[in-house]
Order: sequence, then C-alpha cells, then structure tokens
Amino acid sequence: MESFIQKYGYFAVFLGSTIEGELILMTAGYFAYMGVLDLSWVIVFAFLGTLIADQGCFFIGRYYGPRLLERFPKLKKKSEKVFRLLHAYKNLFIMTFRFVYGIRIASPLIIGASQLSPKRFTVLNFPAALIWAIVIAWIGYFFGGTFEVILENMHRIQRYGLFVGAPIAVCVWAVYKVYLKHYRD
Repeated sequence: MESFIQKYGYFAVFLGSTIEGELILMTAGYFAYMGVLDLSWVIVFAFLGTLIADQGCFFIGRYYGPRLLERFPKLKKKSEKVFRLLHAYKNLFIMTFRFVYGIRIASPLIIGASQLSPKRFTVLNFPAALIWAIVIAWIGYFFGGTFEVILENMHRIQRYGLFVGAPIAVCVWAVYKVYLKHYRD
C-alpha cells in the first residue's frame, strides 16, 4: 500500500477513499507528515473521493436498492442493521456511518433504498465527508509524529517495554471482550 501511495500520490488517496479507505488515508496522512504529500491536498482528494462514492451509492440505492437487496443476501442482512440505525438515529447516522467499520460502503446504498430525499442526504453527507477526511488524515499525520518519536526512543522502549506493554495488552484485550459481548448481533 505504501508503494501504491508513493507511486500514485493523490490519485491513490482519491481511489482509496472511495472504498473503506481509512488505512490508505491514514498512510497518506503519515506521508504528509514525512513531507512526501501535502496534508491539505490529501484531505481535498479524500473528501472528493468519499463524497462522490457516497453520493453515487446513494443514487444506485435510490433507483435499484430493493432489487439489489433481494439479489444479494449478504447485503440484505447488512441492510436490516442499517435500516434499524437509520430509523433510530436519522441525521446522526447519516453523519457518522462512514466511521462505522463494516457498513460504510453499504450504508449510502441502503439509505438511498430507504427513499430519503436526495437533498437531505447531500446536505448531511457533504459536511460528514469533510469531517471524515480531516479526522482520518490528521490521525495518520499525528501518528506519523508518534511513530518517529517511538523510533527515536526504541532503546528505552526495549528496556521498559514489558512493564508498559503488558498492561496495555491487558487493557486492549479487556476492551475487545467488552466490545464483543456488548455489540454482537
């Protein structure tokens, strides 16, 4: 992926953000930190990619949604969860679905199938896509700096890693177990 981003630059950011592109966008943010890419352009291309993909999926869902849901059982199963979230949280769900792993691509398609007005979706999707692009790119940029600090202090980390790493691993494991128990369907 790194070589893909280095070779294709902003085009890779655009393409990656049309799908579940958090990893590509975070990597691009890291490259912005390293000076290979410009963070502002990373955000612009990520925003355009996710906006165009979500709008396109919305309109596909609006016109072909019910037939697609019947034709693809996996999509139909995801649609039940998305419809449930959409009806429970309406605008909030539209603003945040791209941050929910596993339903990002299906959500705009299913929202379109719900017959939500295109104007309402666009008005909510535009700022949500911008927020997503800024947040994810900045995470990559921030962790670029963090990664550099870690590398500079590797000798200390190796010396004290067990004392710090073990409690962190236990905490991550506990959060994972609570998440699995709480959010299973």
